[in-house]
Amino acid sequence: MKAGKTADHRPVRTEDEKCPLSEMGMGAGDRRGPGYTAPDQDPVAEEAPPILDTVKTQADEDTMILQTERLVLRPWRVTDAEACYEYAKDPRVGPVAGWPVHTSVENSRQVIRDVLSAPETYAIVLKESGVPIGSIGLKFHCDLAEKDDEAELGFCLGVPYWGRGLVPEASREMLRHAFEDLGLERVWCAYYDGNEKSKRVQEKLGFRYMWTTPDVPVPLLGETRIGHVNCMTKEEWQANR
Repeated sequence: MKAGKTADHRPVRTEDEKCPLSEMGMGAGDRRGPGYTAPDQDPVAEEAPPILDTVKTQADEDTMILQTERLVLRPWRVTDAEACYEYAKDPRVGPVAGWPVHTSVENSRQVIRDVLSAPETYAIVLKESGVPIGSIGLKFHCDLAEKDDEAELGFCLGVPYWGRGLVPEASREMLRHAFEDLGLERVWCAYYDGNEKSKRVQEKLGFRYMWTTPDVPVPLLGETRIGHVNCMTKEEWQANR
């Protein structure tokens, strides 16, 4: 069964599809570890109605587009398959984030249908060319983002566009969208050991280190890795704007 929405537009997953394997950031292996302790929560806030119950997501309105100085963040289209394959076929992009290289345009087209069509998942489009060069999005109800008022940020970018500050630029707009438009209280972000580019982006954005988990399953690659988890609260985001 595909991911869907509640009657009041909140993104949901079936039990076997929660936090689908991402073509953006880390995969869906449990990164909490045996010593995981959830961050302190306001007991009153836990009893409040879910914030996302009253918010429309990207899947509800395809006309919703986010923009930055150099980028347009818009929903993925099946017709983007060639552009997706162009960056996802490079072995420097997917494996470090936990997913295999795309093997064909048709493979990329299927990934767009099955994964990149999820709520709040966007193609990173360079304004000067109008072509997707990467992906960015928010994942809900997964091992890190368990509550209705939190999500996990994931991203990837084609190699020719590395070193231009495009991922931080897109991520800042996604964080604004998460905290202002969606009313979230906490955004998580994580990376596998050795992914120094993702680590630097998260540090630049102001994410706070939380913990490291050994032996994180990487299902799409059939291996385990060390995973590092970071977090940002709405208050921290507001203070660093």
